[in-house]
Formats: sequence, C-alpha cells, structure tokens
Amino acid sequence: MLWQPEVCSAGCPDMVVWDTTFSHGGSEHGVGGPMITLSTDGLPFDERFGWYRELVNHSYAPSRLTCDEPDRFRMSATQVAVADVEVNAVALTPVRSGRTAALIRRSDPECLVIATVLGGTFGIARAGGAEALARRGDIVVYDTSRPYAAATTGDAEMIVTMVPRASIRLNGLDRLLGRRLPANDAAAAVLRSYLQGLVDHAAGWQPADGPRLAGAVQDLTSVFLARSLGTERQLPSESRTQALIGRIYRYVEHHIADPWLGPRRIAAAHHISVRYLHRIFESQGITVHAYVRERRLELSCRDLLDPGLPVAAIAARHGFASASSFTRVFRTAYGMTPSEYRDRRPRHSLTSG
Repeated sequence: MLWQPEVCSAGCPDMVVWDTTFSHGGSEHGVGGPMITLSTDGLPFDERFGWYRELVNHSYAPSRLTCDEPDRFRMSATQVAVADVEVNAVALTPVRSGRTAALIRRSDPECLVIATVLGGTFGIARAGGAEALARRGDIVVYDTSRPYAAATTGDAEMIVTMVPRASIRLNGLDRLLGRRLPANDAAAAVLRSYLQGLVDHAAGWQPADGPRLAGAVQDLTSVFLARSLGTERQLPSESRTQALIGRIYRYVEHHIADPWLGPRRIAAAHHISVRYLHRIFESQGITVHAYVRERRLELSCRDLLDPGLPVAAIAARHGFASASSFTRVFRTAYGMTPSEYRDRRPRHSLTSG
C-alpha cells in the first residue's frame, strides 16, 4: 500500500478528495461564471484546516479529511468554471481524506477528475484495485462515483479538472482509473498545456467562450484517455480534430523562432496536407499565417517590457527575418514602433525578480 490508512468508527479508510467546486473567495468574471481565488493565508493557523475541511464537505461532496500537522496546513487555489467543466490550480501541504461507498451514496457529482501533478507527489489507490504514485508531469484519473484513497507529500501543486462522466464516451475507461499515466505522451502534453493556459488567462475569457472551451477540454481529455487505452478509433472526428489543433498550436509555440515557420512546415510536421491545414484554421476563424504572426507579436510585446532586451534580439527570438521587418509588421498591427510601445508601457526586468 502507498500508506496505511486510518479507520474511523464506521470502518471507513481515510482517502483524499480534492475540492474542485470552490464556492467563495475573491472572484472576477471568467468563462461561464466567476473565476475564484482562495487562500488560507488570511486565517489563523489553528482554523485553516478546519475551514478547508468544511469547504470540501459543503462545496464538493461529503468527505473525511485529515492531515498530520493541521496547524501548519496551507492551501491556495484558482478555479475557473467553463460551462460544465471546472479547472482548478491547487497548491497545498500534505493532506489525507476519505470518501467511501456510503459517502458516495450521500452525494456524488458524477465526474471524472483529471489530476495533473506539477509539484510534490500524489498517491492514489482504488478500493480493492490499482494504486499509483504520481510525480511532476504525471496525470492520474479517478471517478467521483468510485471509492478511492489518495494522499499528497511535500508541497503539492496540481491542476485538477472535473468533467462530467457522461461526456467521456469510451469503452474500458475503468482500466485507467487510479493509474499513473506518464507525462511523455504527446496528448498528455497538449492537454496539460491547454489546462495551464486556461487558468493563466482566465480573466480574459468571456462568458460566451465557455461552451467552446469546455468542449475543447472534454475533447482533449477524450483523446488523451483514448490514446492511453489504445482505442483512438472510438473517438468522434470532432475530438480528433480538436486534439490535432492543440498539437499544432503547441508546435507553433515551440518553433516560433524559425523564420520559415509556415503552412508547409506545420503540415509536414503533422503528416497532413497544406490544404487540410488551411481548412482546420478556417474553422477557427483565422488563417495559418495570421495565427503565426499574432503569436509572434504577442510574445514580442511581452519581451518588450524588459528594457534589457534589444529590439533586434526580440525580433530574432520570435522568428522575424530582421529588426526592420519586425518594426514594419509591429507598426502595421499596433500603429507604433516596438521602441515606442516599450516607452509607453511600464518597465520591468524579467530577471530582477
């Protein structure tokens, strides 16, 4: 076993349940609902774990949480609600919790939970089934309708995503529950990158974006799970297309410095025709060239905030053939030169901390 669980008076072992439906705290408009941020930092030390325990039990599902050092417990989280999907970036100190068959019968959101480990470790065991220890980069999937046990060690950081169980239509999914799914799978990398971006840019989404963003999370999750099962043919064509789009976006990010990055190279890297690549981007309301240009400009704007980076170096870093071509494209897009943009923005050094 990963650990020896305690037993309560009713005979239920301690297991971990992650709160993924935070109901209060600081908030601002996000996708399809508020973006909520929570932290124990403003609470007295002896009240922090009790507050978190109540939060989980009232917001998520009846659960039994414990930790060895409740007076040292810390937690912070950002939750983004995208239609019927919830994405949470969570950081917390070691904790254990319990959710048994009896607790499931009392209340169950009927969701799959996709836990992506960013720091620390996450151990999980199904009742009478598999157990795994997940580390940085690994993904673990579990079902709120099934008893399971889990625990964190160290200062754990995770992205915890809940999707309705009914939205993932794959045969044999039970084989993946409670297993460590490695980080080196391409579909896992795309899913992880998308979820992180969803949280990082939550304040910029509009409520109308919610259904499409939620659909993308469900599609990318389906592709990742289908690849893990070896059953990609079960997926609807829309899910496969969405996963391909995610891989293309990631490829562009990794090759943005290549001045020759364009439709032919992108299509060849993904074993599709240039014509099909253009059709995919048309469905997203943008051309391939425009998307690459926009990403180059957006990344350049970020770097221009650092006064220590020469304009020519920024141009080369993001794939512009020369400083003059960078200036020309930048002026067309923003009505000013890169230097003028830098002078009008608050300055800071990215290396100064």
